[in-house]
Amino acid sequence: MEIEFTHHLGNFIMVLFLGLPAFALGALGQALFLHHFAPGTRILQILSIIFSSRIIALLFTFLLYSLLFSQLEMLIGKVLIPALLAEILVSPALLLLKGYDIGKLFSNNHH
Repeated sequence: MEIEFTHHLGNFIMVLFLGLPAFALGALGQALFLHHFAPGTRILQILSIIFSSRIIALLFTFLLYSLLFSQLEMLIGKVLIPALLAEILVSPALLLLKGYDIGKLFSNNHH
């Protein structure tokens, strides 16, 4: 039991370290989106969205790594594939759940 916990803890730390570039880019992308497309959003709300997204993305990355990628090549250059997938799914999903219109990213009329 202790060996299994240590194994999972080691994997979690590895996912955190290798996923850091993807998590940082996801946080930056969310911050830029909220700054540009929702200028009236309070800073505490922006920080809570970014923080909660990173926690969910980290847990989702660990789950993806544990279930799907543990036996596969999981890096593209220096980017962890499960972290990239988690950011692609979690960042927009949380913005949608919070009521932000992410369709503005793809429209010509940004305001």
